[in-house]
Amino acid sequence: MNKSLVDITCFSEKRKNLLLLLMDGDCSIDEIKEILNETSTSILPQIKILKESGLVVHGSEVYSLSKLGKLVVENIKPALITLEVLDTHHKFLNEHDLNAVPGHLLDRIGELQGCTVFEPSLVDTFQPNKHFMDDLMRSEDIVTFVSVYHPAFPSVYAELAQKGVHISLVMTLPSFNRQSKEFPMETENLIRQDNSEISIYRDTSMPAILVVTDRML
Repeated sequence: MNKSLVDITCFSEKRKNLLLLLMDGDCSIDEIKEILNETSTSILPQIKILKESGLVVHGSEVYSLSKLGKLVVENIKPALITLEVLDTHHKFLNEHDLNAVPGHLLDRIGELQGCTVFEPSLVDTFQPNKHFMDDLMRSEDIVTFVSVYHPAFPSVYAELAQKGVHISLVMTLPSFNRQSKEFPMETENLIRQDNSEISIYRDTSMPAILVVTDRML
């Protein structure tokens, strides 16, 4: 019985990976095997199915997508990427409440492809996470919402601002007052620097800390 295009493109990891690979350009069989870490025995039957379905064509030395193949992959690629992200982070997403995430952002969840989730252990709850700090120090644009005062951050943010990093801090009034009292120079520098700013959020509903940079969230 003939396979449907859905069966051919979505229900085989090897065929799916091959189609996505050829979307980026033509490949020889040796390149396909190396990039996908496959053997001739494992990949050639899948190539045969794709050729018979009219999705892949074979030139003198390379395999490429047909016109139909490009049309199919262009339309299913976003869905495949989204499914990959949901599968990779299924446990994390299933254990967290996504109701607060705006729908237009959930629609773009496929853009998290290649991202890694780092969760600190309970022992390190009150210490800045190493992965977080490493990425923070390499960021060039930082937006932070914070309602919980943490003594490790004022000096770090002041240092980054001195280096020309663009920083936008949105703080609750109590957290701002605490930081201003314990780190007056750092707070004053953040206010005066052209590339940094502090805004006061006067409502009570706000996350403890949310950091978005050009490298991480």
